[in-house]
Amino acid sequence: MHNKKILTASLAGLLLIAAGVIAQDGKTVLSGKDVYAKKCASCHGKLGEGVPKMATMLKTTIHDFRKISVNADTLAAWKKVTSEGRKKMPAFKTKLSAAEIDSALAYTVCLAKAGQPDKTGTGLDSAKGGQK
Repeated sequence: MHNKKILTASLAGLLLIAAGVIAQDGKTVLSGKDVYAKKCASCHGKLGEGVPKMATMLKTTIHDFRKISVNADTLAAWKKVTSEGRKKMPAFKTKLSAAEIDSALAYTVCLAKAGQPDKTGTGLDSAKGGQK
């Protein structure tokens, strides 16, 4: 359990650096969780799975974040869409501060990584939440 927490914290830290977001004591991800819950989860789901009922109502596709491989290009695209909007996705640049957007994206990256199989060689499978 302790190793899993260290692995999760390490992955989150690396992803935050890659996203250009500097977290102080995990506060960025924690505040991002709150922003995500308030502004994103109604469409994107509590765990990033997407809400089928909202997709149907909006007549669009809401992708499952847990199935998306996150890299620098993905992060840049997510930031642009979150800030400026796209199709049915509203723009949040006037509704959230840049720091709030960054923190929500940092949390979203954690959701995406939680759904990915272990590629670290640690023996932990993040998709199943434990040992392989």
